[in-house]
Amino acid sequence: MNNYDYIILETGPVETILSCILAKRGKKVLVVDSNKNYGSEFATYNLHQLEDKLKKGYFIKSVTRDKDKFNELLTTKSHQWNIDMCPKLLLLESNLKDLLLEYEIDSLVEFSPIVASYIFSDQLHPIPRNEITSIKSNLIGFLEKGRLIRFFYNIRSMTGKLREKTSHRTMRDEFEKYNLSTITRNFIGHAIAMNTNDDYLDQPAYYTYKKIISYIKSVTSYDSSESPFVYPNYGLCDICEGFVRKASLSGAAFMLNSQCDINEGIVKIIDGENNTYDATYKKLILNPNQLNREIETNNQIYIVICICLKNYLFTGSRNITFLRNEVTENDIFCIILDQVTKSCPDGYEIVILSTKSSKPQDIIINHFENHIFNKMKVIKAYFKVTKTFVDVDTHKDVILTKGLDESPLMDTIYDEVIRIIKLIDQ
Repeated sequence: MNNYDYIILETGPVETILSCILAKRGKKVLVVDSNKNYGSEFATYNLHQLEDKLKKGYFIKSVTRDKDKFNELLTTKSHQWNIDMCPKLLLLESNLKDLLLEYEIDSLVEFSPIVASYIFSDQLHPIPRNEITSIKSNLIGFLEKGRLIRFFYNIRSMTGKLREKTSHRTMRDEFEKYNLSTITRNFIGHAIAMNTNDDYLDQPAYYTYKKIISYIKSVTSYDSSESPFVYPNYGLCDICEGFVRKASLSGAAFMLNSQCDINEGIVKIIDGENNTYDATYKKLILNPNQLNREIETNNQIYIVICICLKNYLFTGSRNITFLRNEVTENDIFCIILDQVTKSCPDGYEIVILSTKSSKPQDIIINHFENHIFNKMKVIKAYFKVTKTFVDVDTHKDVILTKGLDESPLMDTIYDEVIRIIKLIDQ
């Protein structure tokens, strides 16, 4: 029987980052994933693999709008697609970016800029990057622009005193202080701070201001872009694979295509060739989905992956925030990736959308098909639903991760890693 300090189940970014940190501490680490690819919920697939996932029930539904074109792509260009299963963007100025640099993942993974960001309310509006471009935007009314400029200008005075000045006030208080309209509040709170609903309005303003400052710093750090985001070439799984390589160099062991059965401190592992191994652990780290019991869930995340013809009205990869309405409850976040990110062949795009909702599946799917798809050239779309978890508990020797969340930013990956490291160090 093999004995480990830590056994980690799945190879998503949280799990692979943890394996790297713990292995560098000299701990004996084993990481096991039932999938054949690294990444778990952040895995990247070509078209044939995507169709295989569809046949195995990974998606709740698919819609083919151009069968002949899709069959042509499946036959001739399947391996030119690198399709991610969730939409997540990396801010150029963020804690996760610093972590990638610290572990030299940037030497293993190339990134491409998301060249533009938009918000959709009544129509599509580019998101202004600073006070000057906000003056030119048709999103904000003429009289409102002065108040918006004053809001952004006053943020500069908070440098070094952000928590002190904003923790005792809500974001609603801040907006009312500047007498900002609803559309301006949506622009700041949703398009810039990337909050997916209005809960942030009654939370301490510090958290939203912190997001705004990160956004502004990220925009100014990449002069040629109108957006503060980058995306890994060949898909999100490359980040996971980068940490796998670094962890392996420090002695961590990895097993793909392997099933696990957990019983009284022993993990029975069956690999892809039906070989069986028993392993013990001091700590077990796993996703709540892997437990054989129900855990309270907080709504569901709907993810839609679309294979599309390229829209030549736009240049480059971009992201869109569709503001929430009475149907969706939360914003719909959208990433559109072109061939520069190595996600698809020239002439095509991958569109990945997500939203969190408690509404029945039919209502949400109908909204996507009838109100979102008409804004793009969809060849085929895949619908996926995943649970979100609340109040994940930690036992003496078991730590539960929170799994995939609804945030459009990778920052929450870093936050989850730090949360678990603090639990380990207690």
